[in-house]
Amino acid sequence: MNPKDRLGIITNIALHLQEEYNTSGINMLLEGYGIKTENITSVSSKRAYVINLLKSEKEELIINIAKDLELEIELPITKTTEKSNMKIFISHSSKNANYGNALVQLLTGIGIKSEQIIFTSNSAFGIPIGQNIFNWLKDRINEKPYVIYLLSPEYYSSVACLNEMGAAWVIENQHSMIFTPNFKLDSYEFQNGALDPREIGFYINNEDRLTGFIESLKEAFEISPNQVLINQKCRDFIHQLEAFPKESIISSGTKETEKIELKFKPEEIVKPKTVRSTSKSVIDRYFNDLNNGKLKDEEVLIIQYVIDTARYKLGTGWQESNEQENIKVWEDLNELNNTLSQNYSTALRRLDMRKLIEVSDFTSHGNPKEYQFIEEMQNELLDLPQEFLDKVIEIKERISEEGLPF
Repeated sequence: MNPKDRLGIITNIALHLQEEYNTSGINMLLEGYGIKTENITSVSSKRAYVINLLKSEKEELIINIAKDLELEIELPITKTTEKSNMKIFISHSSKNANYGNALVQLLTGIGIKSEQIIFTSNSAFGIPIGQNIFNWLKDRINEKPYVIYLLSPEYYSSVACLNEMGAAWVIENQHSMIFTPNFKLDSYEFQNGALDPREIGFYINNEDRLTGFIESLKEAFEISPNQVLINQKCRDFIHQLEAFPKESIISSGTKETEKIELKFKPEEIVKPKTVRSTSKSVIDRYFNDLNNGKLKDEEVLIIQYVIDTARYKLGTGWQESNEQENIKVWEDLNELNNTLSQNYSTALRRLDMRKLIEVSDFTSHGNPKEYQFIEEMQNELLDLPQEFLDKVIEIKERISEEGLPF
């Protein structure tokens, strides 16, 4: 608290006591807080007397007196206050609950309060009863939580996890990527998802990186200053992981023999490519129609939805309503109207007609229940042309001008 704020609170206390108490009453009240007063029954200025008594007292005591007197004071937001308010959201697959629970035990063991942690696989750390995870994430947009992405083959195989990743990515303040031991960094899903694969993450059983991770949390959370305790908690954590069942190190969608060499050049990352000239391929036709203004808004927005939520598979049939609900969450987070969610069936049908998607799963009766983008289109989504990005901006601006439904 700076001197000006401190003096303001002390003055408010003094003015209140001056009006409500005589000198003896003031002495009796302040002595109850352990403050040493003068053995007098009358002073020329009760306000000045109180200010003189409180000017050397601790900040916490002064604030407590003001609160007890029910005075309206504005407390400055300190780093400690910001730390105490921030939450940690652990985005994970329920199949990796054992890793998540171990991580929660570590975090609470080093000083993070249990009420600051959201971990839905443990009811003690879940979201409030009756709330939907996506709605809860949307409501946290102003709180900017710290998100820990616990990434695994199971995570990228889960539609719910990928939708959660997209929603969390929008509202996060900071994040860390932690990998389960059986996760491969060259997996297709990770290299082409919403999270930047060039960012530094670490395997959950790497003790050195774990220590560095805890050190980084100190900027946002109150962590125990006892380094011996922290080291002990880290060792206990690693030993706990060693007892977990061993799994083969294979990532979903990536063969064991596949190796992808990652080489990024700055110009390859920031420089958009131009739309290619007309050709006979279905992908060329899509971008050619984009250039000529022949695409409907939903045909463009559905691509942006896929990119933002790291999804390459889309529900159809009985799963269509679930996909529409996920799209509505995405629309809310991006402040868009319901153009895509209302016209999702049409968008899906057009993608099918353009042969940009193919059936990837069937119901027990042989009906399609899921589509995925063809491999060539999935690769195309990694490096979309500038014309596409400009079109998305144009659509967003236009539908925003038309008015949102809320």
